[in-house]
Amino acid sequence: MNKSHLKIILFFALAYLTTNFIGLTNILYIFPLIILFSAMKSPILGISLWIITLPLGTFADDSIYHLNLGFLNIGLFIKLFFIKRARVKGALIFFAFSFILTMFLSILINDSFIISNYFLTINSFGMFFLTTIFLINYKDKNIIDYIVLSFTIAAITMVVFIFRDFNSMIMYDRLAFGGNVRKLANALGLPILLLSAYIINNNKANIKILNKRIASILLIIFTTLLVLSASRGVIFSVSIAIIIYFLLSLNSKRLLKNTFLYALPGTVILLMVFQNIDFGFQFQLDRILELTSNNRSLIWSSTIKEFFNSNLFIILFGSGFGNFRLIAMDAYGVNTYAHSVFFDTLVSLGIVGFVILISFFILMVTKCIKTGNKLAFMILIYTILSFATHGQVHNVLFWLNVAIIYSLTNMNNLQGHSKLIRIDNNNEVRK
Repeated sequence: MNKSHLKIILFFALAYLTTNFIGLTNILYIFPLIILFSAMKSPILGISLWIITLPLGTFADDSIYHLNLGFLNIGLFIKLFFIKRARVKGALIFFAFSFILTMFLSILINDSFIISNYFLTINSFGMFFLTTIFLINYKDKNIIDYIVLSFTIAAITMVVFIFRDFNSMIMYDRLAFGGNVRKLANALGLPILLLSAYIINNNKANIKILNKRIASILLIIFTTLLVLSASRGVIFSVSIAIIIYFLLSLNSKRLLKNTFLYALPGTVILLMVFQNIDFGFQFQLDRILELTSNNRSLIWSSTIKEFFNSNLFIILFGSGFGNFRLIAMDAYGVNTYAHSVFFDTLVSLGIVGFVILISFFILMVTKCIKTGNKLAFMILIYTILSFATHGQVHNVLFWLNVAIIYSLTNMNNLQGHSKLIRIDNNNEVRK
């Protein structure tokens, strides 16, 4: 990793954390400008800085969160004009064009729609498209280090806020952040996956400050906090994804040693400590094993049934972003968002938008298999399972995950991390 970039990332993270910690809201408006100029200078640096802001993005002011994303997109868009012969896959162009076209068609056929949700989705989708282009064209093989480090630092900043006032972060006997359990879980999910991949493969990352011992300690802390959130969707998704990655890594001895000697005992001990400390309540750890769906399956089935009673054009191109709530209210009597990116896509963009999104995921599954990219496949499994039970179409973490997955399957210069990324055995799959 570029040493000057590492210094900038660490300084930016410290400054952003301190500013949020003290509550200097006005100074926070400087950071979108830093992200803008960083993205124009080095896209991977700008993307890394923006990732660091994600957990705390809405903690002080929602406008800061949207400005950070908007200025990142502007910086990447400007930088795009200075790239000579950028390598852009036809499948990516087709997916972006058809998905955006479906968005505009859904606007044309609907009398009522929430325009702010369209702006949010276009902003998130724009980040996905631009980020994917720059990740694919980035020539430094250490790009994985940037992604791992930025997500890890982002999770650390959130952990600092949690331990500053632990009791205030509890909601319904579950650990939350900013009053949102799923926000906490989503911020921890991908860092847990990436750190697990590093430890499983004993990979020598080019980040000296993130050695195996530190990565193991962070993994224990992140896993413990995730379990305390009792967010079943993310816990289940992370577990399944790591198991699949392990099976593809074919390195059972090292994994078992690290799991049973370090990670598992450390996590169990911390959970026992948290469970027995008198906070005035008990964490709902038993909720993790419950099989109830919080009525989501009933809401989904009722809402989709009501949606298919609409006219043909709405069935094909959707009822528009934000209208899942209205249909759910008519169908089931509850005012709730979709709690599923895929069901939200179906209702918002109709059968056409849903088929386009699913087709793109099928393409990514195929590319993961053809290239033997186990890291991309792990993140893909996590993304599908996690966002099938939560989120909306404009969820920025969903599109960031998709950008990373698609980019990983289209990068050629990753030989420095082949063990971390590719299936490593006597019958190694190659491009």
